[in-house]
Amino acid sequence: FPDKTFDVVVSFSTIDHLETAADRQRAICEMARVARPGGAVIVTVPNRLDRGYYQWSQRAQRTGEAFFAYEHCFVPWELRRLLRRAGLIPGTFASTSVSVHLRPRGMTGRVVRLAAQYFGSRIGYLARRPLG
Repeated sequence: FPDKTFDVVVSFSTIDHLETAADRQRAICEMARVARPGGAVIVTVPNRLDRGYYQWSQRAQRTGEAFFAYEHCFVPWELRRLLRRAGLIPGTFASTSVSVHLRPRGMTGRVVRLAAQYFGSRIGYLARRPLG
């Protein structure tokens, strides 16, 4: 596609299947290239901080039981760094949280929100291409 073509560019659970860090960075740079100035780039990936999912993914890949050939699990700051290197401005961060309702006794609402924010099985950013 030509440069600056799209208002919104989306990658839902895609770049995590690229095997090298260089390929993942190239993919995000390509998303940035085709986004219009001020346009949005939305990227979601599996979260390495969700230990259960991460261990399952690694085991499934090792044993050949994965329904995907390869999956790289990210930490939030790694994804943010890739977006910045592509010239994007990371904005809203989100994480899924399926187990927050299993709130241990004594855990404060603030701790629950922190866990929900960073430890869900999937993470994502809404980033913007600068106007200039």
